[in-house]
Amino acid sequence: MEKKILNFDKVLEHIMMNNINEMLHGNDGKWIGENLELDRYLLMRSQEFLYLLFNKIGVSEKPTASIIYFRKRGINDRREGKKEDEIYSTQAIYTKDKEVFEKRDEKVIDTLNYLHPKEHRLFIMDLAKDYIDKFKIISKEVYYLFVINYQYKNRYGGTPSYGLEEGLVTVFGLSKENSKELKNSFFIEVLRLIRDEKFIENPRNEIIDSLLVRAGNIVLNDKIYKRFLNDIEKDIELEMNINLFDLLHNISLLKYESGENSGSILFCLRNIMLRNKLMLAEPIPLTHYGSVTSIRKLLEITGDEVSLLCDGKYIFGIGLRNVKQKHPKKSFIIEFNGQGKWDVVTNMGKKVMSVANRIPSIPKTSVNEAMFAKQFENTFESSEYQNVWRFINIAKEQQHGTMVVVTKEAKSESKRLCNQSFLIKKTKNVRESMIKGVTSIDGAILMDEAGTCHAIGVILDGIADQKIGTNSRGARYNSALRYLNYNKKNNIPCLIAIVSE
Repeated sequence: MEKKILNFDKVLEHIMMNNINEMLHGNDGKWIGENLELDRYLLMRSQEFLYLLFNKIGVSEKPTASIIYFRKRGINDRREGKKEDEIYSTQAIYTKDKEVFEKRDEKVIDTLNYLHPKEHRLFIMDLAKDYIDKFKIISKEVYYLFVINYQYKNRYGGTPSYGLEEGLVTVFGLSKENSKELKNSFFIEVLRLIRDEKFIENPRNEIIDSLLVRAGNIVLNDKIYKRFLNDIEKDIELEMNINLFDLLHNISLLKYESGENSGSILFCLRNIMLRNKLMLAEPIPLTHYGSVTSIRKLLEITGDEVSLLCDGKYIFGIGLRNVKQKHPKKSFIIEFNGQGKWDVVTNMGKKVMSVANRIPSIPKTSVNEAMFAKQFENTFESSEYQNVWRFINIAKEQQHGTMVVVTKEAKSESKRLCNQSFLIKKTKNVRESMIKGVTSIDGAILMDEAGTCHAIGVILDGIADQKIGTNSRGARYNSALRYLNYNKKNNIPCLIAIVSE
């Protein structure tokens, strides 16, 4: 009997062509996929997830979400030698000026460049990017655009989940006017993770916290620390086996004689030029179990311009540095700011990320007048922000944290909260010394959008929500979120300025 030897490449090509023809021309020209209707409820699911995520990251801008759904059917048959085109039905839903809009379209697309099944996802993304340029609300000229693989359960109880693979694409945009966060390596890593990850609808706080910790580990361990080690000795990270993120967090949790940590560690070469430097006779290895308590004790020496010095493997000394001076390339600084709180700072003095209770976020930056004016106008539809800004700007100078609440319903809110505040006769004429005084006590200052003060020492209430708040921030921040949630539910324009210690 004659044996026939099969050519593996030919067999593979035959299987692929059958799969491609089935994918492109299945169902005899009928529409492929579920007949999914997009609505406001579906859009708000991913929108709320993005709000929660961005709030935890520390990005003030609320991302603009849109959902685009693609369905296809073949109009020509490859076996007849005709061009490989398909009709795509496009359905989209998006928000603009707090209104929800829908858009439908059909277009013919040449699919010859996307024949391999593995390229289907790429094709969907390219189609989405091509289509969303038509939306002014998320135009590439105004927004940076990002695709997130957000999974929507079938609302009708079926088994399928909708997402990128099914032709349902969730896109969000960030305004190019507020693009400073896109220069932050931690935020860029978060964007990369949410692009590549598959998110189940309505994820809990714990899932987002886990995502942020992963991003923080990647930025510190795999980028900053690894790059620093490789600059000292090639492939040194293979023998170190240190999770620097976890090590630093463990150090930040320790107290010394009841005192919280407020020191710093400079990661640098041993021959770094400093104004003064003390070298330890026996450097402290980062890998030893008991080193954490020793490092914490030595951190009591540091402060202001004095830092512990670390070469990536050992704490080798104590140095007096110039905080305004740029340090050698690839060196970096860890600044501790209390129990469980620490910052990663580059050699240029720029903060990369802040960590609190192990959850990293974008470092807080002080709001300037231009930023406040824009937010004030967006909230109250008024450009008369000067009286309110004067009050807040003075409040920023006092040593304790405080909160200034600006609301159109300040008069009625002061009466509603009278049992947990001190009401005052409304006035705009509050002197600078008086502002520093009234903002030094616990509670918020309650004012209207004209800058008139109605109450001081206000203990805010609000509507609790499991999607709102984070344990990485303090009580003042979380109470502000709850109060904002209350105002949102009651359609009350409200703006809160938090002054941190």
